Amino acid sequence: MDEHEGTRLVERAWIEDLSKADAAHFASAHAEDAVVHDPTFPAPLQGRKAIEGWLVGLYRMFPDYHVEKVRTFGEGDWICLEEVVTGTMKGPLEAPGHSVPASGKSFRINAVVLCRLKGRQIAEVRTYYDVMGLMAQLGLRA
Repeated sequence: MDEHEGTRLVERAWIEDLSKADAAHFASAHAEDAVVHDPTFPAPLQGRKAIEGWLVGLYRMFPDYHVEKVRTFGEGDWICLEEVVTGTMKGPLEAPGHSVPASGKSFRINAVVLCRLKGRQIAEVRTYYDVMGLMAQLGLRA
């Protein structure tokens, strides 16, 4: 896969599919054994089924979740996507042992998604964003 095809794969999944709330199509862009690292996860997500399950919960919490591309670039097997993410917390935040009710508040954050490609799929993802800033916008406390 050339750099252009890799960039298009990442943009389709991490911008278009996420914004359309298409969890199955999003997950299909990832390898069966893909790993996703996110600062809010207690441990990395392992595998396509876990990735799809995470999105189902994300869309329940933020039904209007939307991603806008700022820029994309790559080197070798790595593609970097800078984005602006928005949404409104209309569903509860489910955490181990407790649930946080929906705040009804909206957020807008800048984020970076770094993807490692393997063949024609995304094998590894690392996301970076201001978690405390996100929580403050949603009216949640640490």
